[in-house]
Amino acid sequence: MIGCVKNDENCPYFFTLPVSISPAQEVYHIGDTIRIVSEFEDQVMGSNGVGKELGTFDMQGIMWQPTLSFFKLDTIIPNKADHKSLFDGFANIEILKGNLESYKFSTGDERIIGEYLEDNHTFSYSINIIPRKKGVFFISFLSFVNFTPPYNLQDFPGRCDRSFYDIHFKTNGGTDNHYHLMLESPDPYWNRTGVGNNIYSFQFDQVGGYCFRVE
Repeated sequence: MIGCVKNDENCPYFFTLPVSISPAQEVYHIGDTIRIVSEFEDQVMGSNGVGKELGTFDMQGIMWQPTLSFFKLDTIIPNKADHKSLFDGFANIEILKGNLESYKFSTGDERIIGEYLEDNHTFSYSINIIPRKKGVFFISFLSFVNFTPPYNLQDFPGRCDRSFYDIHFKTNGGTDNHYHLMLESPDPYWNRTGVGNNIYSFQFDQVGGYCFRVE
């Protein structure tokens, strides 16, 4: 959790954005189409540092920098640093709506990154993922709205005097999203549970995640 300048129970600190998967199922087959959609109005519910809802805030014009990562769960990777997000070779990507692209970082990670389409007071993006290989996979949804210019310089009415605010994603309305597949992974990087062991295990609902199997 990112610290605040002061502890103020009336300051918006968390914003939760929706993302949906369709069809929402645990098992897909090679060549199936998995559609990912995130859409919401620019009046977004904000919560304070302990999760109390404070009402909606006008987020018109905010750049959220949505970021999708794609990990393989059913393989043991000896070195923690070698757990990288890779779409290439595992799935084809079709970007249907939004200013998004597949970007390969110097670290070797490949992510879908960019911006929502903002139109008529609504933010939205949609993507198709078409699996090419069998396996067990995990997709995570993040927003780097705080960390790189110009994203970390953004303001909105009602924002308190602090440098950062945090973005969560709720996948499919907060259902379990087949989390047991992560716990069944043979790699301890994924299957450990508890705060401090695995960033995905204890923040799964906050980060926004979805596990599935391709047969």
